[in-house]
Amino acid sequence: LEGPRAELPPTVPRVMKMKISEDSIGKVIGPGGRQIRALIEDFGLANIDVEESGDIQLSGFDSKQMEKAKEMIESLTSGSGGGGRGG
Repeated sequence: LEGPRAELPPTVPRVMKMKISEDSIGKVIGPGGRQIRALIEDFGLANIDVEESGDIQLSGFDSKQMEKAKEMIESLTSGSGGGGRGG
């Protein structure tokens, strides 16, 4: 090999980490876990792990979809906006 690959093969799972404030955890999980399940399904993720500290780990195979999910989580937890999907 001439060097490291710029992108991992599509069969290799990716992990992305982020941090939110502890008081915004409920906005990501939603009532009965509805919001977090919707995020996983809508963005085709393998899993979203939310720690009590506010650390979030997203895992999946599509980096672009994971980035979109991260942006959605940031949108859900920014300011005083509600945590619903609007539907």
